Amino acid sequence: DLIFNGLHGGDGENGNIAAYLESLGVLFTGSGEISSRTCMDKNLSKRIVSENGINTPKWLLTETLLTKNQIEYLDFPIIVKPNDLGSTIGLSLVKDKKGLSAAYNDASKFTDSIILESFIRGREITVPIIGSKSFPIVEIIPKNDLYDYECKYTDGMSEYFCPADIDTALVSYIKDVALKIHKL
Repeated sequence: DLIFNGLHGGDGENGNIAAYLESLGVLFTGSGEISSRTCMDKNLSKRIVSENGINTPKWLLTETLLTKNQIEYLDFPIIVKPNDLGSTIGLSLVKDKKGLSAAYNDASKFTDSIILESFIRGREITVPIIGSKSFPIVEIIPKNDLYDYECKYTDGMSEYFCPADIDTALVSYIKDVALKIHKL
């Protein structure tokens, strides 16, 4: 009657499985092909939200190590990561120019398309949305400096608080922005 798509990462999230199931006319849970492909492409997602007036950290997409002018556009620290992967695979926090080459090489092990973006320190939160309804915000507190692969998939490496301890007015604002992005 229905495929429950519990696949994570890669083909499970990049639109390939959704496209296959859609081609067969099979009902399934989760996002469709176009939505999945768009969300997995960080550069495209950032362009869409930016063009719709939603703030996102400055970024560059590249297939080669950056020039001096490009690096100065971002300032340090920066995040270097594959453009089309999830789970923070190949992600590095680079604090200065010395670490850029190693981070770029690490990300390029997984893809040719690398995204670099300004790092913004803040709280790690997520807004669950089902259909057009948002649910309580979840705050994630990782044991490492970043909510990285280890913190996502190793028991005890992160704490989750739901609802997040956030001022009521700010909760409304965050949910409104999340729903706006969801509708794009």
